[in-house]
Amino acid sequence: MSKESLNSLLGYIQVTLTPDDMEWLGAQLLYCAKSDILKPYTMEEVYAMLEQAERNFAEGNYSSNEEVLARLYKKYGMNDTDAEEVELVESNYR
Repeated sequence: MSKESLNSLLGYIQVTLTPDDMEWLGAQLLYCAKSDILKPYTMEEVYAMLEQAERNFAEGNYSSNEEVLARLYKKYGMNDTDAEEVELVESNYR
């Protein structure tokens, strides 16, 4: 991303978010930058993960969408109102 684009994004964030929201976002960005979250995978790693996922599925080792969402809501402290907002946003992209 160009410096100009980053400066535009920063300006938007500064006028849009509260100081608390900016602090939270900054912490999230630092966490992502310092972790393996953004580590690129090799094609061999991708194929290995796909093969493992297919084996897990064939063996019945998988979770339903509802189970995954329930774990995410619990992990991130979301409530029913948050869940409805997420579903509304998701429905705009279907």
